[in-house]
Amino acid sequence: LSINAALAKLAKHGILSAPMVLSPDLEDLEEAGVAGEGPELAPQLLGWVDVAAILRGLLDHVKAALGGEVPTGMLKLMAALEEHGPVFAAKPLVTLSQPAGEDRALLFAPDAAAASVLDALRDHFLRPAPDGDARVVHRLAVFDAHGEVTAVITQMDGARAAAGTLFSFFFFFLVRLCAAPPTL
Repeated sequence: LSINAALAKLAKHGILSAPMVLSPDLEDLEEAGVAGEGPELAPQLLGWVDVAAILRGLLDHVKAALGGEVPTGMLKLMAALEEHGPVFAAKPLVTLSQPAGEDRALLFAPDAAAASVLDALRDHFLRPAPDGDARVVHRLAVFDAHGEVTAVITQMDGARAAAGTLFSFFFFFLVRLCAAPPTL
């Protein structure tokens, strides 16, 4: 899959990021069928791709093509993007480097089934780092035993669930309070 095709898929679905999964090709399948023991045939989660990473990659590509400098003038920059952009867009998506501050996490499906909303928020979205600080994660991909992504849970999903739980608690409390007989 090229960078251009990945951008088209993101645009088609109206999303800014998605898990990047590597699936076995026909050669892998034939090799596994002939030998009986081939390479792991389950799709492999390589990481995430997002529009910001693609834009950083494009600017890095233009910078490298121009000897280390990106033009500062708008017209020169646009000309450089038009000249070098198609070459960058045709590159395989897997060549795009992942950002150092990766803000996504993975969760094994059986673990997800056992986790509460509070557990997910605490242990995955606000993961404690070794230095004691919380590392904020914006997306959580749930994957199965074959490495296939079965769901993507966002911070907003977690906030909605937590808000719903909080609303349910207050509603229950309010109903109980109103149902209690008045005391003097």
